[in-house]
Amino acid sequence: MALAFTGTYSIGADNRGVMNLNIPGGGTLAFAMLSNGNAKFVEVDASGNHGTVGSGTMEKVDASAFSTAKITGDYAFGLSGQDQSNNHTAIVGRFSANGMGLLSNGARTRTCPGDSAL
Repeated sequence: MALAFTGTYSIGADNRGVMNLNIPGGGTLAFAMLSNGNAKFVEVDASGNHGTVGSGTMEKVDASAFSTAKITGDYAFGLSGQDQSNNHTAIVGRFSANGMGLLSNGARTRTCPGDSAL
């Protein structure tokens, strides 16, 4: 379930900044902006051996990327998880997409318990 929040941020001339998220337990992030509009951050609101420490990335969303026409060309994929019996399973493969919702030249390999090839 997504929970709404608000916050503030500021960025200096050196492309480094601070973001304060209004969330339970605090959420102070120090970040560095990248030239593509994304950022790398660390959470820095732990003190006295109590609180949260972490790191991650923020990626700018390009809503125009979520269209059928943007999915074109050759792709490789991999999926790993569990089957209906909680056994490890994995699928790897490739396909070509035409930008109009059709896939072609697909090939995949699946590994399940007892399979010797991936």
